[in-house]
Parts: sequence; C-alpha cells; structure tokens
Amino acid sequence: MVTKIYFRLINVLLLTMFVLSTPLQAQFGLTKSDIAGKLGWNYKPGKTTDGNLEYIYYEKEAQNLSGNTYEFVEVYYFNDKGYSIEKKIIEPVEEVNAWVKSFNRQYVSIGNMKWKDYSTGNVYIITTDKGLVTVISFWEGN
Repeated sequence: MVTKIYFRLINVLLLTMFVLSTPLQAQFGLTKSDIAGKLGWNYKPGKTTDGNLEYIYYEKEAQNLSGNTYEFVEVYYFNDKGYSIEKKIIEPVEEVNAWVKSFNRQYVSIGNMKWKDYSTGNVYIITTDKGLVTVISFWEGN
C-alpha cells in the first residue's frame, strides 16, 4: 500500500516537472541538429502545407496526473535560415486544464488562452480542436 502511494506520488511529481519544464525549454534559435542532440535523432521531418516552413516532430508518451499514459507530438518549426522559431505540443484535450493551471501560475495572461513570459519574451497560446489541445510557443521579444 505504501509503495503504491509512493509510486503514485513520484508519477505526479514527474508529470508536474514535465508540464512545467516543457514550455520553458522552447528551443528557439536552435538548428535541427541542436534539437536532435538534446531530444534524439528519432524525429520525423516535414514541410508545412504551403511549403514555407520546414519542421521536425517527435512522437512521445507521457503519464497524466491520473496515472494514464497517452501519446503526444512535439513539433519544431524552422525559418529559411534553419533556426527554430516555433514549437507546438499536441496532446489529448483532457490535458488542457494542466496546461492552463501551469501557465496561470507562471506567466502573465495577455488574452483568452494566451500568456507571456516577460523575462524571456516567449508567448504561449492554447487551442483546442477535434479532441486535441495544441500548445503553441514562440519568441516575441521583451
């Protein structure tokens, strides 16, 4: 019984650390090689439908506060010089409340489902559609 509670507590702490650290590590201004060096070379490349931006994405797994495992996608977009300019995390819509709570604690709300970290200049936007939550982050400057 104690082991089960301890294991559950560890899972909650790890998820909280993941949610809190993910947006802080937005990876702006890095190359694909820089990001792959940190996250691994198992990414998949692509181009936006208009062909203007290249991106790479990682398919990952995480565990929520309820202990359920789910899949999510982490996408990095690159400008024409090869530097990352935007990051998206796409998860099941059930995770939206965890994101909102985290952002409300850490950043300044600048609109509906939009926050800014004035210390870094990063902006975070949350959207929901078709059973998914998308967390968009980009650098806007201070």
